[in-house]
Amino acid sequence: MGPVYNRVTPSGRQSAIIRRQIAEFERPQDILIHLESILSHLHYNPDIPAERFESNLANVGRFLGFGAQEPERDLGTGPDVLWCMADGHYLILEAKSRAMHDKISKANLAQLYHSEKWFQEHYGADQEYTLVTLQPPSTKEEDVTVSEKVRVIDQQALEDLRANLRGLVRALGTTPLHAHTEQEIQQLLNSHYLSSKQFRERYLKRIQ
Repeated sequence: MGPVYNRVTPSGRQSAIIRRQIAEFERPQDILIHLESILSHLHYNPDIPAERFESNLANVGRFLGFGAQEPERDLGTGPDVLWCMADGHYLILEAKSRAMHDKISKANLAQLYHSEKWFQEHYGADQEYTLVTLQPPSTKEEDVTVSEKVRVIDQQALEDLRANLRGLVRALGTTPLHAHTEQEIQQLLNSHYLSSKQFRERYLKRIQ
């Protein structure tokens, strides 16, 4: 019969989840160490195993207070990573982190469209979702047709995300971890473009 799939749903207010998470650390530098352990494998690099990249992509989502799963790893089918953001919007994430190429091809997007069908079967077609390919380029080959729901986190966007995650953690470290209010954390998320809507607007690019 295969494994039973449990759908991922919004976990609550993003700022509240992050507040609970950072309270588990003893020192501000411990959060930075934790983040760096995640970011160390979040590069587009053929020398980094794909499963390491995907696992830490899921960890970024969890760090930001989102629900995150790895269906392909856990079930043998579905997307590499699935995020449910705090506002209920889903990101269907397929990583091509080891593929070094200049333009996005049909083959680069084939698995993403397959994962879209899997998502619709398990969540329904009426959910709010975005298809996200993670790979260095943001331009496509001439014969590639791209769905309106598809976006890319390219090399520049990934580096921007890494920098803003570090900026968030440094800002959190300027105040005793237990002293942060949800409002303060939300303001820091906003200033580093890491709230749900800002994340989609800042890091998810249209393929050209």
